[in-house]
Amino acid sequence: MNSNIRIGGSLILGALIILGAFYVEKNSVQSADTGPLVTEAPERNYIQTTDSDGDGVKDWEEGLEANVYKSIETPSSTDDSASATYTPPTTFTGKFSEAFFQDFMEGKISQG
Repeated sequence: MNSNIRIGGSLILGALIILGAFYVEKNSVQSADTGPLVTEAPERNYIQTTDSDGDGVKDWEEGLEANVYKSIETPSSTDDSASATYTPPTTFTGKFSEAFFQDFMEGKISQG
């Protein structure tokens, strides 16, 4: 009997939610007579970039290159391809993702 009460309560609650949605939809105020919100595009001011040394690279890019890019150390790579072997996935998710990616790449190759 306890399960019958829970099922009945769920049905009543679901019906009330659906009726409430219909009520809100029917009584919602919609106004289509409003004018455009933006009458004209805003004026845009562009920042002038300079190339003081005339090498074709903007000054801000040169500063970025000197301060950031040259300070980044790339990791050393070792050739582990001879010792690495491929292990196919054993789970459903792994198999699905592998098949999906393979189909995706084959589609990209055939379009390209």
